[in-house]
Parts: sequence; structure tokens; C-alpha cells
Amino acid sequence: MVGLKAQSLSFTAPQVLLPQVHSDQAVDITRFKQGFFLTWKNRGIVGTVGFAYLGQGYDTGIEHQPLFVPSSVTAFGPVWRWLGSRLYLLWITEAGGIDYLMSASDTAMDTTHIHHLGLPDGVRVSKGISAALAGTASDGPVPGSIVIAVHGASKEAILFGVTQPGSDGLLQPLTLSSIPGKGSMDYPFVASLPGGAVRFAWRGGRDNQVYSADYTPSTGKWSSPVALGSAAVTASGSAAASTGGAIQTGKAPAIFEVFGTQRMFYVWRSIGTDPGLHYATAAPESLPFEGSSLPSVYATDWPVAMCDAGAGKCILAFTGKDNHIYASAFFNYDPSKWMESILHSSTSTLTLKDIVIPGSHDAGMSVLSGVGGTQSGTINPCNTLTQAIPIKTQLQEGLRMFDLRVGNYNGVLYTKHASSDCMADAIGGGYGERLCDVLQAIHDFLDSHHGEVILLSFSHFCEQETPVRALADSITTTLGVAYVFRSSGRPIGKIPLKQLAGKVLVTFEHFEDASLGIDSCTIAARSGAFINFRREYAATDELDKLLGRQESFFRGLSGSNTDPAGTTQPAGSGRPASNDLVRLDWQLTQSPDEAAMICNDFQNENVNPLINGAMSLTNVLRKHKRIIDLAASGNKYLPQQLQTWINSGLINQHNKPNILYVDVAGRWITDYCVGLNLGNLYGSALHENNP
Repeated sequence: MVGLKAQSLSFTAPQVLLPQVHSDQAVDITRFKQGFFLTWKNRGIVGTVGFAYLGQGYDTGIEHQPLFVPSSVTAFGPVWRWLGSRLYLLWITEAGGIDYLMSASDTAMDTTHIHHLGLPDGVRVSKGISAALAGTASDGPVPGSIVIAVHGASKEAILFGVTQPGSDGLLQPLTLSSIPGKGSMDYPFVASLPGGAVRFAWRGGRDNQVYSADYTPSTGKWSSPVALGSAAVTASGSAAASTGGAIQTGKAPAIFEVFGTQRMFYVWRSIGTDPGLHYATAAPESLPFEGSSLPSVYATDWPVAMCDAGAGKCILAFTGKDNHIYASAFFNYDPSKWMESILHSSTSTLTLKDIVIPGSHDAGMSVLSGVGGTQSGTINPCNTLTQAIPIKTQLQEGLRMFDLRVGNYNGVLYTKHASSDCMADAIGGGYGERLCDVLQAIHDFLDSHHGEVILLSFSHFCEQETPVRALADSITTTLGVAYVFRSSGRPIGKIPLKQLAGKVLVTFEHFEDASLGIDSCTIAARSGAFINFRREYAATDELDKLLGRQESFFRGLSGSNTDPAGTTQPAGSGRPASNDLVRLDWQLTQSPDEAAMICNDFQNENVNPLINGAMSLTNVLRKHKRIIDLAASGNKYLPQQLQTWINSGLINQHNKPNILYVDVAGRWITDYCVGLNLGNLYGSALHENNP
């Protein structure tokens, strides 16, 4: 999920639905009477229309039975549309007409009767079909209508029509009209709006821009077409000032109403140098200015399908480049309250060992407030900063575990990042945020977020610089006694989240003070500490080395003594204990012995001549890569690589990470953790433990 703009969404990794089915056109998915239905066109120049009932809970682990419409032949993807107590399955025939089925029950379609939707004489439709509900049984002069959007036989004709069911459920003939103002080489999409109107989206005929316009069937009125990204549309239909470039697409842009019609969701396939899928969301009364990239695992050449799934959830389905059908769940959430809303921590019996939380490495180093060490002249933001936003903002963006090292700079306590625990012994190091600002931010955050849990991990102490007991007393006093959790000797795996809600867990490496609420933490194969972090850290700027170390680590946590090549596992192998939190340390970074020599100008007169020579060579070899740049380049591989390990079984119920611990932390890692917590690996525990 790296690179996504903040849209308060999380999504699970796509999973194959109906592995025995192959398609080569857009698919469609809908929720009807609490059950989910999927439809597709079988692979081939023309193919049979297929469909499946997926049950009342979308679940990729259940074997679903594909069914087929007898004698159906189409070259384009079929579409669902429900109205009242009936579900309709519509498709374009080989002759350019529209056929449909009606539901036989809440869970089945009547395949014995194929119906023809009347079209004007001589009219043929093509490219694809989209349909949306307009109004309800009590809305306006056109109650309970279905609006259908298609492409005509001429080059850029995009057409629409409105139909209603009779008492027997059969749909009235369509009178097709052109969408005014614009043409397209592809078919348009249509989605419902509150109040009985519908919104159309289509690809421009020559400029490939994504256009949108609203239509009200009860009045027959259209709003003016607007290009997404170039202007916004207010509730009154007037255009606001432009703030960005127009959005372009290479395929028909999909549009859906989701999250209980609280949002419109747009998905399109971009063109040019970045041909992946992009999405944007906006309230129904407006249009989005810009889009966000979906990860590369969402790879398709056809428009996607979405349906609302209730409780702030929707399902996205698409045909992959391998012709399999995939589905993924999207969630609408507030990242500042994600634990409360997703994990239900006030009632849950889950512990931190059952879930995964986002963690921030060297969390306070988003700013360089001062430098120290024997070669302090070599220290700058390039080789010191690990984060892009302060902890106050990280809290709002969902980060819940913070790695903190503290030092004394000019009589004030700061977070620090140095090559040695004591700055006087360090080649060089930097001071970041003031500790009092960090602690006050945490206090203020918990004051209004009573369902969240925060874990502080303090380490790298220097007694002569910052006495540990004095530091512990200062931390507890500033946080406030009421907010500091006291474990009373219990390991972390025995404490339910409901007891941790609204608290901060303060841990010191190899130190504890029960009177102050300070618990101990360690990094060891086995330990009696309150929390023992099981992790493997690779101080490297090479992705292959990072992956190799992590693969070996997780293989060892599974209980295996050797990897497939026969190599003995490192110390610390074996399944986690009740006080172990598994931490995936995911950092591409500068190595400790070179950090002070990277990103500096050559021949700095304030630096030792021998250091100058080493800096010169190091800069030539490493090309001035900042820690933040290295981290960002590695972060983009995390979601896909972790999913690969989960799919292969390398990461499983016995060794799954409890903390994803990263540099350049932000909402992207929260999004990913929320999706994991709701996915198969973590979600089973979530379901079982939430009454």
C-alpha cells in the first residue's frame, strides 16, 4: 500500500475466486438480500455467461459452484442489478441485443427462462453494459427504475435508457438516448446517487479524460459533464476552481456507490508511463481532484467491479491478467481510532499477540534539532532522519508502537539517533524531537482516543548522560499516572486488549520499576521480560540481504531447525512464547559503520582528514542515498513480499508478525495492518474473539 494518498481506506490482498473459472472481460459482483453474487463471461472471443452465489459472507476459503446460462453467447462482461425483491442478470448478446435472467429465490437464478430486453428497431449495442438503481418505490414520478448504460454501434456513441419492471418482473423496453456533450470509444459506467439521481462516468473520445455527469430520471435533466481532476462539482452542480491536472484512462472508468452510499468510488486504468490501476473517492455531492495508486497486485486489463458489504466494508472484484477472477475487501475507517473501530477493544478477548500493529523505528527522528559525537560535523538530516512526520502526526495516522532512544542535549531531553549509546562515544549522532513534546502528544492523544493502545519501547541508555531512573520518573510524570498501564507481573500475551485500551505501555530495555509503571523489554531468544521482541534486524541497503535474513528468521520461528538448503537457523529459533511479540524489522538503511560518512560534501574542513577520505570513497560508492530514500525504496516491497510469505505458509498462525516496524512510517503502514487484521491470517482470531 505504499504510495497511496490518504483516503482513510484499507484493503486486503486479492484472492482467487472460483479457481476453475477463467474470464477475459470485466466481471461484476453484487450484494442481494445479504448474499453475494458473482458473474462473468467465459474466456474466448465469445463465451457463455457464468455466475455463482457466494453466500452471505464473502469467503475465499469456501468452494463455490459455478453455474452457466444455457444458450447464452456474449463477447462482453455481464452485469447485475437488483430492484426490490428481484435480482437481474443482464448481458449483451452476440446479435447486439440485451438478454437477462431474473432471480428464482434469494440465493438462485431462474436459468430456465431467458428474457429479451426490447430495444428500438435497428439498434445494436456493444463494448459492455452497466446498470444502476434510480429511486425507490416511493421516490418521484419514476419509482424503482433501472438505468442502463451501453455503447452504440457508431464509433463514439454512448447510450443510456431507463426501464421499469411490470408486475411480473419483466423489464419494459428501452428507449435509448445519447449521453449529451461527449462521446467515447468505450462503454460508460453508471451508479446510484442519493435522492433518485444517477452518475455516469466515461472515457473521453479523443482526450482519454475521465468525464462525469449526473442524470435525474424523474425530471430528465443532466448536469454539465466535468473532467475529473480539472474541477470539482458542488451539490448545486456548479464547477469549482481547478486545482490539478485532468485524470486520463485507457479503459472505461468504473464508478460505484459504497459504504452505504456515503462515498462514490472511482477506479480507472491510467495511461502513459504508469499504466496501473488508480482510484479516488469523494462524497456524492462532489467529484475527486486526484487519484491514488493501487498496488501492483491489482493487475487487470478490464474495468473492476465493486459492491457494498455493509459495516464500512465493500468488495472489489476483477479479472486478472492470468484470467482468474480475484476479490479483495476494502474498509472505510478512521486511522486515529482504528483499534477501537476494527478490533472492538472494549469487548474483545484478543491480545497484542493475536493482531498486528504498525511500528515506527527511531520514531522521534523526523527533525534534526542538534548534533553530537566526535565527528559531529559529518551529521546532517541525510544520514540521521528516519521519519518524515512527527510522532504527534504518526499517532493520528495510526502508528501504535514507537521505538525511542533518549539523550541530553544542552540540558534538555531529546530523542536521538547515534552510532553509540553514549553520544560522547559516538562518531556522530543527531537529536530529534524533544521528549516532553512526544510525551505530551501521547497524553493528549489518549485523552480523546480511549480505545487505542500505545507501546513505547525505550532503549540505548547512557547512564552518565541520562540516568535511567530519573528518565523513568520524568516519563511517567509527563504521561500521567492514569494513562500508564501496570502489568502486575503478567506477560503481554495474557493481557486482553480491553484492559490495555486507552493506556500506554512503557517498556525499558533490561530495566523495570513497578512503582512507576515501567516494564522491561528485551530482544532475545527467550526472556522473562514483560515483552520480548523476537526480530531479525539487517543493517543493509540491499533488498536481497534483507529478504534473506527475514526468511531465515520466520523459518526458525516455525520450529524448523534448518532451511531448505540445510543451513542451521540462527539463535532464537523456535515458536514464540507468551511474552514474545514478533516484530518484522523492515529497514533498508545505511550500515552503522558508514552512516556518518554518507551524504556529506567532500573535504569538510571541520572533519578529520582521515574521515574526509573515507567519506569521499563512501559517497562515490553509495551515491548519497538518504536513509529516508533507502527506506521508501524498501517499503514499497513490504506488502507484496509479506503476502507472498503468507501465501506460501512461511508466515503462519504460529509465527505471524505482531509489529510491522518501519522507517518513514505513515498511514500506508496502518492501512496495511488493518487489512491484515481483517484478512484470513489474523481475521479468524478477530471473528472468534469478538462477541
